[in-house]
Parts: sequence; C-alpha cells; structure tokens
Amino acid sequence: MERMRAHALKYDAFFLSSTVSSLERQEGGVFVATLVTERLAARTILLATGVVDREPRLPDLEGAIRRRLIRHCGICDGYEAIGQKVGVLGQGSSGLNEAFFLKTYTSDITLLSLGAKLGLSEEEQRNAAASGIKVVEEPIGAVAIEEGRVRALVLQGGARHSFDTLYSALGSDARSGLARNAGAKIDHDGCVVTDEHQHTSVEGLFAAGDVVCGLDQISVAVGQGAIAATAIHNYLRGAQPRSTMWRRSIEVPS
Repeated sequence: MERMRAHALKYDAFFLSSTVSSLERQEGGVFVATLVTERLAARTILLATGVVDREPRLPDLEGAIRRRLIRHCGICDGYEAIGQKVGVLGQGSSGLNEAFFLKTYTSDITLLSLGAKLGLSEEEQRNAAASGIKVVEEPIGAVAIEEGRVRALVLQGGARHSFDTLYSALGSDARSGLARNAGAKIDHDGCVVTDEHQHTSVEGLFAAGDVVCGLDQISVAVGQGAIAATAIHNYLRGAQPRSTMWRRSIEVPS
C-alpha cells in the first residue's frame, strides 16, 4: 500500500481521511461531497464504498474471525475446508446455496438458521435432504472454542454440534447511500447499477467493487477500478481544463 501511495503522490494525487456524509450533483455537472470539516467539489466521482457483512450474534465474533474459525467467502477459501465438518450460518435460498457450494469440498455440511425459519420451498428441502445437508433451526445458546477449533455450538435445548469451520452466509448490505442520494439507480439488492464502463445512471458518477452488483472479489474490484479509471479519463477529456477538475471548497463551520 505504501508503494502504491508513493506512486500516486508522484502524480499529484491528494489523500484525505474523513467521512463523507452526503454527495450531490449540482447545476453545471459539479459534484459536491460534504465531509466532517469541509466540502470537496469534483467533475467526476468514483464510488468504491463496498458492503457491510451481516454478522451472526455470537460471542467473541471478531476473535473467531481473526482465528479463521468463522469465514465469509467459500469462493476464496472453501478448498481449505476439504473433508472438514462445516457449519453454514444462513437462512433462505442464499444460505442453502452456500451450503450446496461448499458440498464440493466436504460431505459433512450443516445449515444453521440461528433460530429463524429457513423459509425453504418444498423442492429446496427435498434437494437439501437428498444432498445430505443437515438442517438446524434451533437458536444457538453458546459457543465452545477449544484448541483453535469450534468445538461445539450449544443449542438452547442443550444439544451440541461440533465443527471444524463455520461459514457465515447471512448476506451483506451494500453501502450505496451516497449513490442513492446523488440520484443513481439502485437495484433490488441495494447495489449500484452501472453500465459496462462502470458509469452509473448519473452523468459523471462511477462505481466499482462490492457496492456494484456482481461477484464480490478483490480481483473483480481491481478490474472494475481499471475500467472506471479509463472511462473517467476519456470522460474528462471532453470536460473542463485540468485546473478545474476538482477543488477544495471553504470549510464547513462546526
């Protein structure tokens, strides 16, 4: 990261660590982003605000994630669970689809709904049973972690289920609020809609990464970033001179 930062600084890139509370496109096509202490104006914006995972309510969740006892991406590391006992925390079709995906790596899969109704169709229930996917709808009362392993999930009724790895498949929420405020089209999942050049429905506003509907992978986000950067360059060639591409406005009174 430091090497990339140093490289960007050679080309007069400006770094600012802050929180953007709103984004508006004003008359004349200029975007104004409101930060904590100031506002920034720019001809184009690239949003890469990502998503927020919906986390299960389990004790010491952050510690379990750091120790890789709870994972979020079967595409990324499902192969590391080959032959293991895997629990999938999820509900509905999305939770079941994650369980089916992980069946590629292990035959021992349990889908846990954390006390919620799974909401599966009769066909989905039959497919799960035929594939040997066990289903548990009872709430989890406690988690026992021993020797770097999820030794057991203790259900409220007292039953214990042991696993080597847990995958959270509770979904995520796209951080698309800024795009929505700017008037961009948002799909039914809350993701920003773009064309093949990462251009949103608002002229001059681009988006890339997990906030855009698609495969949530770093490699995909990097590719979308390259596409967006090229499109922005071409877009700005027909815009204002370089000196007016962006500017820092007056400070916002506290």
